[in-house]
Amino acid sequence: MNNGLSFRGGGFTLVELQIALLIVALIAALISGALRLSSKTWVAVSAQQDMIEHRYLLAQYLRRHLSSARFMPVNTEKYGSVTGFFGDKEQLSFVATYPAFRQRGELYWWNLKLEADDDSDNDNLVASYFPYDSTGSGGSNGNAGEILAFDNDGGIYRDDIEASRIVIAKNVVGLEFEYFYRDEDGVQQWVEDWLPGRAYPLVIRINIALAERTGRTGKRGEISLLPEILINPRYASQNLYREAFDGGP
Repeated sequence: MNNGLSFRGGGFTLVELQIALLIVALIAALISGALRLSSKTWVAVSAQQDMIEHRYLLAQYLRRHLSSARFMPVNTEKYGSVTGFFGDKEQLSFVATYPAFRQRGELYWWNLKLEADDDSDNDNLVASYFPYDSTGSGGSNGNAGEILAFDNDGGIYRDDIEASRIVIAKNVVGLEFEYFYRDEDGVQQWVEDWLPGRAYPLVIRINIALAERTGRTGKRGEISLLPEILINPRYASQNLYREAFDGGP
């Protein structure tokens, strides 16, 4: 007997199933979008953190290395016996220890300058170095051991030894050195060229510009100027080893 009530079998209708699948698809799309956004945010934050850390380590390296410069006497082909510190706006040559914990206190000649990078349009900040020969560095004893020569760009070299190289930073688009000193009359000023024969600078100023990102072609990306780096050589007022070279006090 039909009492007018209709009964539906268990399960979902086709329309209900389609609606459920649509809701699941929307939820999956929202979750996927959120994950992509989170991933991009994480990558951007990580890249920014790496950039800040790289800039900090680069500045710390230069401060630590240049602050340990020794102002030693040296013989040169062109200028005779002078203080071993030479520089201009684009490069700097000085005597210092190796900037690592594995060094044993030996002194080296260092030259900092930009060199072209064959893999991109940017330059690399390169430190070339070779051992410092203290047996012939131009004291009053007249030792004739180490004699430095200057290349066409103002860099130093020795004919009897090949310099090694360390790439300090890549994607460098600008590097400038300046030197602060006080003359005999007490006049203080910044200069771009540190002429051979001057004793030592009171402060060294370095400005560096980096290409933070490079595309697949290696072309320059966004340019970032590092905060000005000011360095006070801590051995500037100490004539280290000079008495030994000059035969004692």
